[in-house]
Amino acid sequence: MRVEYDRHGLRVAGRRKLIRSVSFDYFRLPSASAWRDRIQKIAQAGFNCVALSYPWSYHADVQGVYDFSGIRDVDLLHDMIQEAGLHLIARPGPYIGADLDAGGLPAWLFRDASIDLRCRAWGELSHSLEFMQHVEEWLDQIVPRFAERPNLLPVEVEHQYSIPTPLPWLRSDTG
Repeated sequence: MRVEYDRHGLRVAGRRKLIRSVSFDYFRLPSASAWRDRIQKIAQAGFNCVALSYPWSYHADVQGVYDFSGIRDVDLLHDMIQEAGLHLIARPGPYIGADLDAGGLPAWLFRDASIDLRCRAWGELSHSLEFMQHVEEWLDQIVPRFAERPNLLPVEVEHQYSIPTPLPWLRSDTG
């Protein structure tokens, strides 16, 4: 699906589209059946889009081990959203919001003193190469799970925290 934007808004598949989106925190619900119920209610309420933030900490509470099974099965969640006829806005992070501990960054990042998490100090962006390598590993895990979805609209990187990024996938067609 081709998505274009200009000063007037979005065009989806060549047609102007007003997006009525709701954020859906799947990681706060205890079961996939609860996801289906909420997604059906979202569609019935007149929304046409779901924005998903993917907490890195929820899927990788141990360094290098990623869990996308059971109540973490975002592929199933994406299928449910698509089956309901809704668009998807993906928010892979790494930082996804102030309402989660460390914005969704995994706790193990804070245990390694050599990792300088991204921050702004005196107007300059700062982060270590090690941090960016971990971020790329996370994005390599999560981005393929939504990148080819036919109902995908924009991808929002770094929700609530805007910085320039050296991540190469952002320069790709998907990015």
